This record gives sequence, structure tokens and C-alpha cells, in this order.
Amino acid sequence: MLLEYQKHLSKFEEEIDTLAKIIKEYKIIQSIPGIGEKKAATIISEIGEIERFDHPK
Repeated sequence: MLLEYQKHLSKFEEEIDTLAKIIKEYKIIQSIPGIGEKKAATIISEIGEIERFDHPK
């Protein structure tokens, strides 16, 4: 059962990586020191559309 969960988790991680690479901000967020692929994808999922912010601050 645990092996099945790990297989599903691996599939989901691959899908997340594939979808994140489509988003142009993904690479920009990764340029921040300490932010890797997983953290960048998490930040993007929490922020949503960056255009919804009126100002950079």
C-alpha cells in the first residue's frame, strides 16, 4: 500500500514540475537564493495570478 502511495506521489510531482515550467515566473522565483523547484511551485500555487497585484510592493 505504501509503495502505491509513493508511486502516485511521484506521478503528482512530475505533473507539478511539468505545469510549473510553463509559468514564466517559475524561473524568476527560482532565482531567489534558497528557492528550489518545489518551493517555487508552492509559492506560485499560493500567489496565483501575479497580474492581480496592482504594484510590485
